[in-house]
Amino acid sequence: MLKYILVSVLIFSTLLIKAQDCEIPNGDFETWSGDKPVNWGTSNVANDKNEPFMEGFDMRTVFKSFESRSGLYSLHLKNVSVVEFLQKKPEWSKIPAAYKKQLEEQLKANAVSATVYSCNGDCDADLLAENTSNFEDKITFPIRKTPRSICGYYKANLKKGDKLWINPFLKTSSGGAVGAKAGESDVVITENTSGWKKFQIEFNEIGDLEAVEAGVQFYIVGPAFPNIPPLGNGMQLAMTIPGNDGSEVWIDDVCFCDEIDITNGDSNDESNTGEDETENNDEDDSDCSISNLNVEIGDCNSETNLYALTFNFNYEAFSYLYFNAYARNDEFIGTYLLSDLPITIDEFKLSGFATDYIKLCMLPNVEDPLNADLSDYLIDCCLELEWEAPDCY
Repeated sequence: MLKYILVSVLIFSTLLIKAQDCEIPNGDFETWSGDKPVNWGTSNVANDKNEPFMEGFDMRTVFKSFESRSGLYSLHLKNVSVVEFLQKKPEWSKIPAAYKKQLEEQLKANAVSATVYSCNGDCDADLLAENTSNFEDKITFPIRKTPRSICGYYKANLKKGDKLWINPFLKTSSGGAVGAKAGESDVVITENTSGWKKFQIEFNEIGDLEAVEAGVQFYIVGPAFPNIPPLGNGMQLAMTIPGNDGSEVWIDDVCFCDEIDITNGDSNDESNTGEDETENNDEDDSDCSISNLNVEIGDCNSETNLYALTFNFNYEAFSYLYFNAYARNDEFIGTYLLSDLPITIDEFKLSGFATDYIKLCMLPNVEDPLNADLSDYLIDCCLELEWEAPDCY
């Protein structure tokens, strides 16, 4: 049986693969809209939407990186200098040299700290509008299982004692919230590493309650930030202790781990079924090792409502050679060779919905698969993905 992984892309996206049920939307940072990771809010301050009141602002601290642990991309956080930002402004050149040097020295101690947080919607707009209630509603996403912990991988180049604070939390069916278990050492990371290193943070126990929503935030903070963050107001404290110029962190493959299966309302059978499911999944994975479907949107034609779409995914060398591609409602697109990946569809049709959709299914190896009747031989090995439809109008 396939396991189902729910990956939200802007509003939502669904990725079905035979892999761990991760549930964190775009936790592998494979889906991007420009330089913004989909389903994440960032500390980037830039006039991406040509708004007059934002004219001249371009201070970015979150970037798409090709230094990935898996797939194509990872998340790159880097603190930026306030001095460098001001030097781009024409008014900076008008400051007398003596005052400018003194001002630079004072400002060098300040940096704009990089921050990224789970976001189900347009969190940046709510932040600019100081709409706190809307913002707080959007920094969580729905979950189907209660996770015991959250895992991921990082690389760090932290300057002058800076730290990476990871702030995961769960919201329960009773309306309460819990964060990391007290004493979890990976909540505040101080170690620099040039290679990918795993972190794992256990959540506080919630007893018989059910976790219905979750969120996670990453902050680069200064050396004064405590290694055991205070309960309740860690976010406010992090904002008052910015890190130093040049501190940077890479993050990839963020996922829930050690989940308690509550989808059937009964977790008592977990010990009875876990071993068998593991054996079955190992056997299935040998037959269907495909993952990390991602898409890139190209040029859009407003007259035809067609746009270029490039897709790619990871696969292991196995007996499949071909796969079929389908649009929404199983509308057939075409048959392709795995060896031709990545593949560009020059004229992908807008679905008319807020999100567009593609499904890719492996085909059995038969003679002349392009003309054979495969209805009796279709394999239960597919990937699906939804993303925000481009504005071609």
